[in-house]
Amino acid sequence: MIYTEKLVLYVPCYAWDGEILIGIDYRSFKADLYKAFEQIGLVSWSCQTSKGVFKGREYNQEVLTIFSEEVLKSNIISEFRRLLKIYHGELRQEAYAYEDNNSLVIIEGGAL
Repeated sequence: MIYTEKLVLYVPCYAWDGEILIGIDYRSFKADLYKAFEQIGLVSWSCQTSKGVFKGREYNQEVLTIFSEEVLKSNIISEFRRLLKIYHGELRQEAYAYEDNNSLVIIEGGAL
């Protein structure tokens, strides 16, 4: 089988409070995201820790890479956005991001 749809979801591990980097509870968000993936039929993805930079500030993040069929892609994006809305108060990000094939999608935290 060949999967032609690629999604890359960026999960923050820290938040900036002014100039101070603080830990956040991203593990609950990630656990619920994994449960949602399994419920919609996604059985495989990869997760890597990486360094991100936003507005000149470096931070750790987890990068989830998913290859799927077109039919699952919209469900994956919907679940990611739904859970961002639920966990925004804990994740405390100005913006969230994911890649959809070759496009970067930025979701402003206040727009959730």
